[in-house]
Amino acid sequence: MADWLREVCLDRRTGRLDISSQRGTQNLFFIGGDLYLAPEHPVFSTTETWLRETLTAGDTATEAVEEGDSSGGTEALSFRKIADEILDLAGSPEAMEVSFVQGAGQIRIDLAGPLPTSQLVMESAVRGRDEAALLRQLGGEKSVLQATSTGGALGPGLELDPQEAFLLSRLDHPTAVGELLIQLDLGRQDTLERICRLRAMALVASTDRAEPAVSKKDPTAVLIDRLAGRIAQSLEDEPIAIDADQHRELLRNLFSRVGGMTHFELLAVSPHSSDEEVHKAFIELGRMLHPDNAARLGLGGKEGVLAVLFELATKAYLTLSDPDRKVKYSEEIGPVGDLSPLAVSDTQRREEKQALARKQYETALGLAERLEYHSAIQLLEQAAKVDPQPEYFTLLGDCQAENPQWLDRAAFNYQRAVEMQPDDPSLQAKLGRVYERRGDVRRAQEAYEAALEVAPQMEQAQAGLMRLAPARRDSFRSSLGERLRSFLTGGRSDS
Repeated sequence: MADWLREVCLDRRTGRLDISSQRGTQNLFFIGGDLYLAPEHPVFSTTETWLRETLTAGDTATEAVEEGDSSGGTEALSFRKIADEILDLAGSPEAMEVSFVQGAGQIRIDLAGPLPTSQLVMESAVRGRDEAALLRQLGGEKSVLQATSTGGALGPGLELDPQEAFLLSRLDHPTAVGELLIQLDLGRQDTLERICRLRAMALVASTDRAEPAVSKKDPTAVLIDRLAGRIAQSLEDEPIAIDADQHRELLRNLFSRVGGMTHFELLAVSPHSSDEEVHKAFIELGRMLHPDNAARLGLGGKEGVLAVLFELATKAYLTLSDPDRKVKYSEEIGPVGDLSPLAVSDTQRREEKQALARKQYETALGLAERLEYHSAIQLLEQAAKVDPQPEYFTLLGDCQAENPQWLDRAAFNYQRAVEMQPDDPSLQAKLGRVYERRGDVRRAQEAYEAALEVAPQMEQAQAGLMRLAPARRDSFRSSLGERLRSFLTGGRSDS
């Protein structure tokens, strides 16, 4: 397990680590090398408590520093106890099976984190190992170690006790393991454990190994950072108009599908979409996925989850906005036809958009059946904008009618469907029902009567008129009373 953790964390990988043993199966989630736990993990509630206390203590510590008090209290915030519990649940190293499932498709939106993965790596490196095993791990007493300049990639969550910090300072110069055992009066077992913890985090390494060169930042990472900055400025200048519930539902739906989506599907564009269309699609999606949305959505601490999705969307954009990379990618995922803009007619472009809109509609149908109305609405609004069809507006109205706050929108979309299919009595009946729920008796009556003109035996419309009968009588009596009062008073007000 220690090797798996080290590989996942130091390589900043994203995915799910599956650990099976006699004690059962547990999953650890990683986003860019940071540890997250799901609600079903036995240590989840403890972890959330620790995160809250750490945040509170961090605020208190900041205030104390500002007031001139530099005393800590960091011991109470140590993650090592929780790391011990996680490792205890995993079982003994000899009896467990560990595998890693790579990819953002494994990530969920209900995870707790990020957690200081470094502590888990360090503890797993020494857990269950006696003095002889630790010494073998280090290469024996004659092995010479030295502090590295490239280690400690997980710095923000790294906790070193005073002895470990002293050890690290002693290893500024090459020193044999045997010499360290003599210099520190901690006992051989404790000293070896501390050295192994440092080595697990690549803070120290054997001097006979070539120290990895400090590489320049990946050009793609530079572009991602640059685009992230532009999107952040865009969000500051013009915040997203969609409400938080809809936004979270859309993200949840995207999380469940992202692992199996192509770049085209992620950006909702076709192989023949223009550069402008690809750019526009990326900006719209990037604004939805940017980590700066986390606080507004109540997802504080889960910025890493959004960051992974934003990175995927950016890489899709960088691929599809480059003609050569776009052709190569299309060849990798399967035949997509000639990508030359000159080879694509206006009719073909229109058919591509219509096909995409139909796919969005079909996906929305499934979402609506699972009562995931927010996500369905987002897809239907896009589909209806690209290719207005009565069934798109009808389903959009059906989904919006589920929320009493959206009845006006539902009426508008039912009306659009009626205009396109005036002979469909079911549409008039749905429109009448929405008007009835809004308390608009006159329009509801007109819609029900229009339905009955086409289908005189339609029970839904008949029932609607019967429900409206008392309201119509009350409205008539009220109107008649007002006319009589006006006549008797000569139009004068009682006041």
